[in-house]
Amino acid sequence: MSCNSAIFQGYLRTTAMSLRPTSLQLNNTPKTLLKLSFFSFLYTTQSPGSFRRLHLRRGLVTCSRSGAAAASSSRTLALDRRNILLPCLQQQQSFNYGSDAYRDVSSDDSDHEFGSPQSQMGASTIDNIDEWRWKFTMLLRNKDEQEIVSRERKDRRDFEQLSALATRMGLHSSRQYAKVVVFSKLQLPNYRSDLDDKRPQREVILPFGLQRDVDLHLKAYLSHKAMSNGSFSDKSLPRSSGGGRIAADEVPIEHQESFTQNSVVMERILRRRSLQLRNKQQEWQESPEGKKMLEFRRSLPAYKERDALLNAISQNQVVVVSGETGCGKTTQLPQYILESEIEAAHGASCNIICTQPRRISAMAVSERVAAERGEKLGESVGYKVRLEGMKGRNTRLLFCTTGILLRRLLVDRDLRGVSHVIVDEIHERGMNEDFLLIVLKDLLPRRPELRLILMSATLNAELFSSYYGGAPTIHIPRLIFEKPEDGVRKIVLATNMAETSITINDVVFVVDCGKAKETSYDALNNTPCLLPSWISKAAARQRRGRAGRVQPGECYHLYPKCVYDTFADYQLPELLRTPLQSLCLQIKSLELGGITEFLSRALQPPELLSVQNAVEYLKIIGALDENENLTVLGHNLSMLPVEPKLGKMLILGAIFSCLDPITTVVAGLSVRDPFLMPFDKKDLAESAKAQFSGQEYSDHIALIRAYEGWKEAEREQSGYEYCWKNFLSAQTLKAIDSLRKQFFYLLKATGLVDQNIENCNKWSHDEHLIQAVICAGLFPGICSVVNKEKSIALKTMEDGQVLLHLNSVNAGVPKIPYPWLVFNEKVKVNAVFLRDSTGVSDSVLLLFGGNISRSGLDGHLKMLGGYLEFFMKPDLADTYLSLKRELEELIQKKLLNPRLDMQSSNELLSAVRLLVSEDQCEGRFVFGRQVPVSSKKTAIVKTPGTGGADNSKSQLQTVLARAGHGAPIYKTKQLKNNQFRSTVIFNGLDFMGQPRSSKKLAEKDAAAQALLWLRGEDYSSSRDIDHASLLLKKSKNRRT
Repeated sequence: MSCNSAIFQGYLRTTAMSLRPTSLQLNNTPKTLLKLSFFSFLYTTQSPGSFRRLHLRRGLVTCSRSGAAAASSSRTLALDRRNILLPCLQQQQSFNYGSDAYRDVSSDDSDHEFGSPQSQMGASTIDNIDEWRWKFTMLLRNKDEQEIVSRERKDRRDFEQLSALATRMGLHSSRQYAKVVVFSKLQLPNYRSDLDDKRPQREVILPFGLQRDVDLHLKAYLSHKAMSNGSFSDKSLPRSSGGGRIAADEVPIEHQESFTQNSVVMERILRRRSLQLRNKQQEWQESPEGKKMLEFRRSLPAYKERDALLNAISQNQVVVVSGETGCGKTTQLPQYILESEIEAAHGASCNIICTQPRRISAMAVSERVAAERGEKLGESVGYKVRLEGMKGRNTRLLFCTTGILLRRLLVDRDLRGVSHVIVDEIHERGMNEDFLLIVLKDLLPRRPELRLILMSATLNAELFSSYYGGAPTIHIPRLIFEKPEDGVRKIVLATNMAETSITINDVVFVVDCGKAKETSYDALNNTPCLLPSWISKAAARQRRGRAGRVQPGECYHLYPKCVYDTFADYQLPELLRTPLQSLCLQIKSLELGGITEFLSRALQPPELLSVQNAVEYLKIIGALDENENLTVLGHNLSMLPVEPKLGKMLILGAIFSCLDPITTVVAGLSVRDPFLMPFDKKDLAESAKAQFSGQEYSDHIALIRAYEGWKEAEREQSGYEYCWKNFLSAQTLKAIDSLRKQFFYLLKATGLVDQNIENCNKWSHDEHLIQAVICAGLFPGICSVVNKEKSIALKTMEDGQVLLHLNSVNAGVPKIPYPWLVFNEKVKVNAVFLRDSTGVSDSVLLLFGGNISRSGLDGHLKMLGGYLEFFMKPDLADTYLSLKRELEELIQKKLLNPRLDMQSSNELLSAVRLLVSEDQCEGRFVFGRQVPVSSKKTAIVKTPGTGGADNSKSQLQTVLARAGHGAPIYKTKQLKNNQFRSTVIFNGLDFMGQPRSSKKLAEKDAAAQALLWLRGEDYSSSRDIDHASLLLKKSKNRRT
């Protein structure tokens, strides 16, 4: 039947073209007559076979009669736009139009062409669709090809019809990029830089004196390096000891007896501490305050499940606990475990770690549990979050963030000494929580005595239970109601953090808008998105649960039930909606195997493209090599509790002796923006921030100056006045100050900094070097800047046109004198916005950006897989390449040997500082420049086909003037396709250029053709003839 359907479609396509008036004859019979008889056949034939629908457009079809009837009259047939049932053809020999061409085509292909509500298609459109039908069929058959790209005007004209046809035939995606159409088996991104004819290309120009001075420093460094035999080799690599653990059979016999004695002593010490803990606990429980607290705790719903919980934990390695809001699972379950262990005289060997998704949760819960035990925080109960913590030698129950536990796993993969791990709020499905679940699943077989308890506030325990092989689940039901205080009414404005992380006991009414700003990740376009979205049903229940904790409460949901019914059951896990760079780096640092294979074992594995994007990013910044092995830089980055890009910035800040300003930038980007933007004083706030930036066009420099001004004001006891005047958050600045201290100690542990603060900040006042280090950290977050008359055009590799966030100092300036902006992050709202940007020069990008590769043309360099292209003089390109190679080698040496004195390479560093500080950005952007064939003879950089972005006309005039000729004459005419072709005439010679889009470009192309001939590079001329010499001789003879 499918073959007959294809034949039927082929006939419809063949005859449909004759619906318009035509004089073509087929076997001496008008086509329209054949068509009428065909339709009559369809109407009169009855068949029990299957039926298909044909959609016909309303209109008039004039059919000519044959013979005498045709001569006497004509008949008009009105076809209504309705569905007509047609029987499927049973015999192939009845109609054999186009059976081969359309055999593999879907049976619905022709329907759209007849039933489309669009305007009547012409013959050229139908022919084009038929041609593309064959192309799509060939593409689907070819397993090696993934897409078809076309720049034809007719394909852009018919794109809607072709896109619909491609979809019906099974192609996944079709897009139009400006003047290019693409049909693909795979999903297509929003922007393709390889198809952008207006993608910026940069001509780099340096003053001759600056290049000469840089070359002198570079030559001096290379000469000194050769003399001192300082070339980089494997001999400089540190040798590992090959393990670090002593095997049991390697223990010397004389030490085995001492080990046994020590174990006996340790057992006695633990037994004594356990007795002390039990006595202290009994004393508290028997005290009046303790009895009152125990009475309160017994009123909680969790107490009724106490024995069941403890019994399940003792008999199973993994237990999943779910409980309604306010049931007491977070504060009580860890205490039940601790109390039971202490009562059994095992308190000293008990070590419980309870993770919380947020620092505020860890701090608040630990304080509450310590109070319920009648202790000060830091005794048997403590907490640890980034930047602060409170724990002691006798701490047996530690509340911490998930990240703290992951960092412990870096140095202790088996969690030695830990008896219980409690992972709270797992229903939030944070990225760190999902990662921790995978790691713990691998750890459990190695630690059979370790107990894992998973706690969730929603009823999705079965998902986690099945992930751990059918672990038992326990549910703690119902809400609690406490006696309210009189005379007090609270109104609390809360984000979705209040759903689970914090509990406000006396809330009675909750108003739920049903929305939350949630970050998602578009892996195809490699862009994070921040958009308001509907919450999940689980989140709605959590919001409802905030009410009625002291008395029966009410929750007002500001959406109808029909909207609620469309909500997802649970929130999408963070692992599926955020970039994975930091997570992939942790996987490699923990030596957990291949990244893709490890993440495939997740509870809900992330999209493969997201993983590939993260791995590619880590390769670009140098954290992973091509085989996905951790590099020296990657190892250092894994030890820093910040994003990889910020960690790289910290490391390079230490290497280039500008530590203070860089730690300020990294700390500022790790917390919220300290610059406040009040709605009613936004203009004043923007003006204050712009003053900090000055002429540097940098949000990061503005942050540095704002912090330094605050520190100065703090020394004068006027910090709050300073913040009030400059619209700054004092709390955020204090957080930045604390983070800076932590970063300093972490870098000190790596050996990259020492106690000599002056050496670490020798170049802290060199703002150009600071911008260079910022560029090195934030790359590949790079954006081109093209200044237009009334606007600024910004483009990135993944998104094309982007905008600056309104809070950026660069958003309010009419012109940006830098060709590039590096940015910390981009986020898609209604458009893609760049946050926290800094302007950088060509030299900064070439030296501190990504890897550079040569092309076939001298002076043509590429970066980011060819997205960034630079054109320059060949000798300048050699300077950049040599300088970058030596600089990367020096950084690698420093990472391998942190004690290396960078001043021994002073000539190299001087060349780098000179280049980044004196580059005045004299180059320009060109568009559509094609790479010509390289030639060693010529000094001309441009050749024909370069889009006119060259000085061919002036070069030609100079050559002719030196030969004694006058200015050349250009004759240009416009072609039928709206292009221009120019001919240049001089000395009786004429040279015709290629068609170009404008008169100016056409003249430049003709001049370039003439220059090629003059220099003997025209393929039509003999290589042994110097045309310029002949022209010069003619002019001299003419003068004499």
